[in-house]
Amino acid sequence: MNAGFHMLTIIGLCCSLSSVAVGSPLVNQSGREIPVAYEVDLVVVGGGTGAVSAAVAAAEQGAKVFLAAERPYLGDDMTATLRLWLEDGETPSSLLAKAIFTEDAKSTSTPEIPHPNRLQYTYRADQPSDALHKDHDPPSVLRDGRWHDAVRDSVQYNDDVNLVFDLGRPQEIASFRLMCFDSGSGKNVRRVGNVEVFTSDDGKNWTKRCATTASSKQIVTNLAGASANLNATARYVKLFLQKHSAATGMLVGEVELIGCGQGKPQEQTATRPMPRPMHVKSVLDKALLAASVEFLYSCYVTDVLRDSEGRVCGVVMTNRAGRQAVLAKTIVDATARARVARLAGADFRPFSGGIQTLKRVVIGGQICEGPSMTARTISPPFRGRHPNPARTSSGEFQVIEYTLHLPVAADCPADWAAADQQARTLTYHPEQQITADMFFQVPPDAMHGETTAQGPWRNVESLPVGAFRPRGVDRLYVLGGSADVSREQAEALLRPVSLIEMGARIGRAAARDAAETAQPAGAHLPGKPVPHPAAEGDVREVLVGVRPGQQLSTVGQMPGALPVLGRYDVVVVGGGTAGAPAGVGSARQGAKTLVVEYLYGLGGVGTTGYISSYCNGNRVGYTAEVGGGAPPAPSWIIERRMEWHRKALLEAGADIWFGTLGCGAYVDGDRVVGAVVATPQGRGVVLADVVIDATGSADIAVAAGAECRNTGTQEFVMQGTGLPPRSLGATYTNTDYTYVDESD
Repeated sequence: MNAGFHMLTIIGLCCSLSSVAVGSPLVNQSGREIPVAYEVDLVVVGGGTGAVSAAVAAAEQGAKVFLAAERPYLGDDMTATLRLWLEDGETPSSLLAKAIFTEDAKSTSTPEIPHPNRLQYTYRADQPSDALHKDHDPPSVLRDGRWHDAVRDSVQYNDDVNLVFDLGRPQEIASFRLMCFDSGSGKNVRRVGNVEVFTSDDGKNWTKRCATTASSKQIVTNLAGASANLNATARYVKLFLQKHSAATGMLVGEVELIGCGQGKPQEQTATRPMPRPMHVKSVLDKALLAASVEFLYSCYVTDVLRDSEGRVCGVVMTNRAGRQAVLAKTIVDATARARVARLAGADFRPFSGGIQTLKRVVIGGQICEGPSMTARTISPPFRGRHPNPARTSSGEFQVIEYTLHLPVAADCPADWAAADQQARTLTYHPEQQITADMFFQVPPDAMHGETTAQGPWRNVESLPVGAFRPRGVDRLYVLGGSADVSREQAEALLRPVSLIEMGARIGRAAARDAAETAQPAGAHLPGKPVPHPAAEGDVREVLVGVRPGQQLSTVGQMPGALPVLGRYDVVVVGGGTAGAPAGVGSARQGAKTLVVEYLYGLGGVGTTGYISSYCNGNRVGYTAEVGGGAPPAPSWIIERRMEWHRKALLEAGADIWFGTLGCGAYVDGDRVVGAVVATPQGRGVVLADVVIDATGSADIAVAAGAECRNTGTQEFVMQGTGLPPRSLGATYTNTDYTYVDESD
């Protein structure tokens, strides 16, 4: 690497004007050519449920569609906010909504939960359990109320087995339920076949009550089971489980003996179980793939393109590969605060700085109390493993929605970031398991549309499409709470069931517009430099396309200006394993420090990567100080470790901006004087005396022009990688299952 750049430190594991510009100081950027990554009929900006619905509907009308999602996943109106539930009276009607709000699109039933009249018992088996899925001593797995995960919640028997249950005294038994799993393939199938049920008063003389066969219940979890009415009085019950003829073993999750009480099964009376975030993301992924819609994660749209007549004709998106243009005949802006429409010059009602009403969801832990905040719990809770490595007090993880009233003086990154950190402090509980990445808010500053829709909420069909088209801006739709509808209507519209339905309407309308619109000509990115910039220099960035080696056409960017989002002594780009400690060290030395991190947690691989344990090493100094640990000492609890980093930074006086992507360097000669960042509020420059590149892959250094080398297909040296799932109660999940080709 070339050492000619001053005031840039690299740490890690590597061998038109934005809407935030109003009132901000500005710096200049020179003209340049931006590679065109996609040419489509319609570009959908945003990855929420409505955005996906719009993209799919447009594609079904024959439009060529590209979707740019801001987060590294889809469904952010549900998955980033963790607003996963249906409110009273809501019923999914569209195919997409039905797929989201069931356990799986192919499921035949909702997830089973414990029956309120289940009887307590002890039990024994006449066959040993397999070490891979071993029962406890004394046996208890089959009566712990958990049977939704074959890995954690089952006992394996490799031969036919008699299970004998002792109720302690004769009791009335109305029925039984067996929960088991179908697992494996080929020569390693584990499946229960026939089930015979017997009762006894003395545990010696048995009466056969019934025989049945285990059958599949839920495809997504491989859950199977059997049930039957018994209507008997007995102390002992025996189940004789036979392996399926094609199986080498059986995975048994739970046995319920149900008494004759007045309670009804909870699955008939409880609130519909919430879909898991991963299920929502997966459903939306599959919907786009099935509709042949191309899409990319982790892309902020930071500019709009204009054609030769000055009309909007596409967008410029920013991601870790740099910036790329997307040419499009029409645009659907499905971002939370209609950022694309703001970039396009749409007219909005004023943003009233001051106290904002914001909602934040935390899963797990207890309700926190504080000033200017209230909380409610949403039923039913999620269930997970217990006892568990996270050492939570139970295996039920309640869903807590907080309503907070916090100051946000201006619609700018610094003020939103400050509110975000304040909310995280107010709502932190040591037993929390996952927290919302983003606030939910009904935008207070709606746009002015071609038409307006005021009054109370009725239904999606009653909303005029003109309320979703900005006044005076052609070829653009706003899909979300910034539409020109009453704030009561906006809140109801932002419920996923409604947003999906409205998204389909907008997608079809945008596809019709695209079919009647000629291909854009003369696409360019306009700009105007300022005569007195806040700092001398120029933006340096990567402009090679989505992947290296692509041969792409380009659009011209005129010289222009970027807002200065902040001024610091030190800015650290990346809040991971190295970046978070770098920020703490800088701030403790008295430097005015900013840490920007694209994800919504600090600590990198050791937290969001779920590798929560050291592999040897000399743990002294700062490493010994870092909190969040739990016995044994070399390991830690994910949420507690992330909170320790966050608290240490704030106590040292540093600022933290989550959801912020480092995408370039601001360079004066051979001196790096700032970092270019993309935020949910737009793209800009953070000026700094020192920039620390803690991205892990030298993103800022490469953008600045430092000479770098990466491995390619000619070398075997590739980086192992994986994508760990987040399981409630878990602390360590190492999914190092594949390799990354660094040339791609």
